[in-house]
Amino acid sequence: MNRLNKILFLLSLLVIFSCNNEEYMKNGLVGKYYNNFEENVTHYVQLNDDNTYLHYYKNPQENIERENKGEWKFIESDKKNEIMFSDWISFGIYEKEGCSGCLWSVKLKKGELFFSLDLREEMNFYKKD
Repeated sequence: MNRLNKILFLLSLLVIFSCNNEEYMKNGLVGKYYNNFEENVTHYVQLNDDNTYLHYYKNPQENIERENKGEWKFIESDKKNEIMFSDWISFGIYEKEGCSGCLWSVKLKKGELFFSLDLREEMNFYKKD
């Protein structure tokens, strides 16, 4: 590797590591996360790049359609990555037992929002977009 290539390589590394980690993570997080537990139901959380979210639920068999909007924030630590939702409202089969208008923190791992470690299919959302 000649001297110019080494300098360019080092400058590239400097640019990569100086980027805002929150922006990097946000770009990977933005999109729709679906819960497919209930058959013939549309249930998703859409994370937008302006740190707002849409939680949408539609059950045509019971003529139910609900949506909720709020803000989300990515929280990174040595032990875990989480997303904090403001004004969260639970929809679907756990609507009565769930959270209504509260602050909810969920774990994030490999394109999955972990609302529950025990009820993964029922409560968690998986990224598709």
